[in-house]
Amino acid sequence: MSTSNIIADVIFSNSVYTNSLNGAFPVSSLSGSLIQSGVETQNTSVGLVTFPIPYLSIPIVVATINSNSTTQLFQVQLSSITTTGFNFTKLLLETGGTIVSANTETFNWIAIGSV
Repeated sequence: MSTSNIIADVIFSNSVYTNSLNGAFPVSSLSGSLIQSGVETQNTSVGLVTFPIPYLSIPIVVATINSNSTTQLFQVQLSSITTTGFNFTKLLLETGGTIVSANTETFNWIAIGSV
C-alpha cells in the first residue's frame, strides 16, 4: 500500500491549498467536492494507491505515465476504484507487439469526487 507525495500549491476561489493534506485539495467553489492528486513511484508493475482523504462515493480517476521515451509506448491501467483508492497496472508495449510489465515507470493521477 502506498500514499503519493505531492509538491504543489493549488488556488481555488482566492484560497491557496498546499500539500499539507498530502495531495488533497478541497475545492470551495464546488460544494462538497474534493480534488486529490499524486505521483506514484512504487517500483512495481502492479499496486494500490490509497487516497489521503476517502470520498463519499466512487470518484473519477485519471492517470498518465511519466516517460521521456520517444520510442516506447507505456500504459497505466486503473481498476477496482473505490472511495478509498484504486489498483494500478503499468505496462510497456515492446517492438513486435509484446506487452510486458513496466516496473520502474512513475505515473501521475488525479481523483475528483464528493466528500
